[in-house]
Amino acid sequence: FFLTKSQWSDYLEQLLGALTFTANFVLPGQTGYFEQSSDGKPLLHIWSLSLEEQYYFVLPLFLFLIPRKLRLVGLLALFLVSAFWCFSWLTASMQDAPLLWRLNSATKYEWAFYLLPTRAWELLAGSICAWIFIYRPNFCVPKQICYLAMASIVFSGAVKVSSVHPGFPAIVVVISTSLLLLGDGAWLPRNVFSKWIQKSGDWSYSIYLVHWPLFSFAHLGYIGDVPQIISGLLIVVSVLLGYVQYKYVETPFRSISSKKTAMLPMLACTLMLAMPSLASISHPLYKSQSTENLFSVNYGLDKTCSDSFTSKGIKAECMYGISPNIV
Repeated sequence: FFLTKSQWSDYLEQLLGALTFTANFVLPGQTGYFEQSSDGKPLLHIWSLSLEEQYYFVLPLFLFLIPRKLRLVGLLALFLVSAFWCFSWLTASMQDAPLLWRLNSATKYEWAFYLLPTRAWELLAGSICAWIFIYRPNFCVPKQICYLAMASIVFSGAVKVSSVHPGFPAIVVVISTSLLLLGDGAWLPRNVFSKWIQKSGDWSYSIYLVHWPLFSFAHLGYIGDVPQIISGLLIVVSVLLGYVQYKYVETPFRSISSKKTAMLPMLACTLMLAMPSLASISHPLYKSQSTENLFSVNYGLDKTCSDSFTSKGIKAECMYGISPNIV
């Protein structure tokens, strides 16, 4: 009901990427994350989950292959390499794509946003905190620094400091979050406000999953001009649906007793979702349309309109109506 043919083709690629944890490779070839056209991609938000899953596969293997005594050094080394890789790409020429993806339309800046090697430093900060939890259990960040860290996170989220991401604000947020994780657990007073912060944190993963398709379909339905009252309503609906999913899907699935019984139906559902994607992508019509979308010119009403403005006026094939006043 909402997607055009080209958007549907993009959606099938996004769906396959979501099911195989490769969405962060699929999306850069379609459109930039911050471009307006990206608002119409219902599975745009899955890129970060794909990147996280890749991290969960790679990091345990890395830690397994190095001696226990060198694991902190290994984490710190990966952190520095990833951070350097990320910010060197962000400051590179916007048209200079990475070597392996030169044929792709995405820039080096876009790949720095999507790829695991360039975003792993943010996840590695959490792994370093986990190491400190295990081997330095008495380490604790003072309460005053925790308040300062929280203020820094709020400021970074509320005030636009830079248009480049991940940039300086990302560094501030990662450091501040690490300080909060390492802080005394009692730094935030126990009251109704902090209780709801905890609740929203519990529900946040499910809210994240359900919120973007709602806003994406609203963007498509209103052709980009979504009324504020609708946007506000969608926030409320997102929280409610996120709670329902947290209670009836996420929590039961994470419980030990239901894991074995849920695994077979979940596997069956995943295969059912994947089949139409694979079937559609292998269809000749899909391939020809994908190629056409990437390389053809949009001529408008007719192919002769590529040079319709001549000294004699506008060609008849390039007009819709007797006296057009909009080009």
